Amino acid sequence: MQPRVIRLNAGMIAVWALTLTAANAMSLLAQEPAADSSPVTTPYLAPQLALVQPAAGADLAQDNPAVVFRLAQGDSSDALDLASFEVAIDGVSRTPQFRVDSTEAWGSLDPPASPGSARADAMLDLGAHLITARICSVRSICTDARAAVTVVSSANAVSDPAAAKPKKRLVAVIVLILALIRRLITL
Repeated sequence: MQPRVIRLNAGMIAVWALTLTAANAMSLLAQEPAADSSPVTTPYLAPQLALVQPAAGADLAQDNPAVVFRLAQGDSSDALDLASFEVAIDGVSRTPQFRVDSTEAWGSLDPPASPGSARADAMLDLGAHLITARICSVRSICTDARAAVTVVSSANAVSDPAAAKPKKRLVAVIVLILALIRRLITL
């Protein structure tokens, strides 16, 4: 009979240990912080502004130095203030020469022609220039864009740098073919 009593005592010890473990686990669960019920706030997004034409690395032709900016509303509850759009080249405003709609702003960077002057007098100088643009939202949250562009004479202008690559490759192939023909002739 003794073995039976030992088994009964061992079973009671096991039940008691499980009960104690479960009680401790329940008290530990009660100590966990409650789930955060505060509302999730998303960060405010400022308006977006980017120079899209000319493409990065492309030149501007001196006879038509037109640029295009793309604009976008940042926060869905804060519309763009289109009247706040400003653009300057080398620190000189060209804002009156630009048209602005809900997604784009476009215009010429040429200096305004003075009364009685020829068009050639009102051309932008050749070389590198800094374009700056700014737009604000209705809540007066503003964003800026800056880009360096190179104005070249109209004969040297390449509007798309990607279009210039095939031309360069074609010239390289022609030079290679001519070099091979010269070698065949001189042999």
